[in-house]
Amino acid sequence: GGAGRVYTYTSTPDTSTGDGVAMYYRLGYPVSNMEFTQFHPTCFYNPSPKSPDERRVLIAEALRGSSTRGKLVLHPDSTEDLVLPYSPLGSAASRDVVALAIDTEMKKHGLMHVYLNVTPEVTGLTAEQLINTYSDVYKHCLAAGVDITKEPIPVVPAAHYTCGGIPVDANGRTEVDRLYAVGQTTCTGIHGANRLPNSSLTETVYWALK
Repeated sequence: GGAGRVYTYTSTPDTSTGDGVAMYYRLGYPVSNMEFTQFHPTCFYNPSPKSPDERRVLIAEALRGSSTRGKLVLHPDSTEDLVLPYSPLGSAASRDVVALAIDTEMKKHGLMHVYLNVTPEVTGLTAEQLINTYSDVYKHCLAAGVDITKEPIPVVPAAHYTCGGIPVDANGRTEVDRLYAVGQTTCTGIHGANRLPNSSLTETVYWALK
């Protein structure tokens, strides 16, 4: 599959270590667009996870969307949207813009993570509304010692999808005779430098059927 596990934080399973792409490359054949990795901007930051799964918990993007209006901030006591210098939409900007903004600010300030503030003071929602609407996020964060109704959530960008891989044709054929490939291990050309959810679903279904 993909190669998300080469990064510390990723939404992908432990098996996503790019083995298929590596084997193909070691045969002497070219791979494409491996520099294009999509990042989910808000993965729960856990420096001491009890299991690898705890490094894969994604915080719903709706929390920073136009309806909830959560803000990404540099420090827990800040309400200044760190994404505003990168987009007039601020934290509600698209995934790629937000992930790049977070990564840039983390490097600029020497931070291990940033915060997503969705407290009632910032969003205008009541604690009850937050809990009912985002029950899974609330439960996970609370189990990790973070009450999202009272304090911001520590988050970090996570590798989410490998857009590049083994070049294939419309039937999934590679340059190796009788070798076919499908899924995140391939580069079909459908994604370019980014990936949309519907595009990856279409890709998986179409090339698998072919």
